Amino acid sequence: MSYIPCEKLKKRRVVTSHDVFCASHCAMDVALEELWRLDDVNVFVLGVGECAFYSGKVVFEPPRINRSYTLTDREIVFGDMSAAAAALADVCANGLTTVCLVTCVPSVMNPDMTPLEEIKGAVVVKTPDFEGISPYDIMGKVYKSLLKMTDGPKSGTAFWDGRETSLAALRKKLSAATHIVNNRDFLPALSEIGGVNVIDNVNIHGIDFYNENAAALGLDKARLRRAAEIACRIAEKRKPVTVMGRSAYGVAAFLRSLGADVRAVCFADYNAVSYLACRNLGNVAVSLDYADPPPDGTTLLDYSSADGELAGKNGFDKLCAALNHTEKSCL
Repeated sequence: MSYIPCEKLKKRRVVTSHDVFCASHCAMDVALEELWRLDDVNVFVLGVGECAFYSGKVVFEPPRINRSYTLTDREIVFGDMSAAAAALADVCANGLTTVCLVTCVPSVMNPDMTPLEEIKGAVVVKTPDFEGISPYDIMGKVYKSLLKMTDGPKSGTAFWDGRETSLAALRKKLSAATHIVNNRDFLPALSEIGGVNVIDNVNIHGIDFYNENAAALGLDKARLRRAAEIACRIAEKRKPVTVMGRSAYGVAAFLRSLGADVRAVCFADYNAVSYLACRNLGNVAVSLDYADPPPDGTTLLDYSSADGELAGKNGFDKLCAALNHTEKSCL
């Protein structure tokens, strides 16, 4: 693809080459593998034979259950979900929360899911693979369904890293007054919570965000000053720039907050989070293909060689790594 205005980005997957394309897990498979880590959750997959085949490869230790229900004429032709509801109720009988993953075909059919949703202990989540930008976006939807804020006093700080091994441990964190989010899977659920302080440490932000949240994030002020100095040096050149590399949209936001003229961004990590970040930037050209030459008249700030290093970092640490590589190669 070539550079396009950010407002023309679509909420769909982008295939830069139809000759070389690496297939990824489907959304149901991503959700199933993530839920496998939570030792107090069952999974019930509602779909067709292929869904049942692949979901059966993930083994849950008793008393947990991983079961699939293959759609029949009863559901497909008549929309009768009573048999599926009975099967789901049987899984829920062990007393654990059961996540019902509704895959592509039943999502297209869109039958009345009320009989399943009314079962005690069941959480029904639609996980069609055709929906969204990346199959890994589905965990935001899953956790949004599982994590509901409860009443009661709030105190302390919770860090959302995705290291917990039970749903109970995740829900216990909801009693915190401050939530520091280090894993993008939890952003959709926590961003809509009112009455608490939610700090997004997944994305890269402008200088004001880091000045305001330095204490909560435990930021080294010397590192923050150095990051600001590099950004100011870029801004002082007074030349339009194109930022290329992982989370280029976040680096662009930081550079802009210190006066840099960022005209374009190019990155490969396209998902629901990066889509929103680009839309929030506004007035910027976007490419999702590193092979695209930067727009005419812009200086390229390319740190894409460090994408592997940045993949394991969040927020401020990711920003510092990107700017350090930019300084070495471009300034």
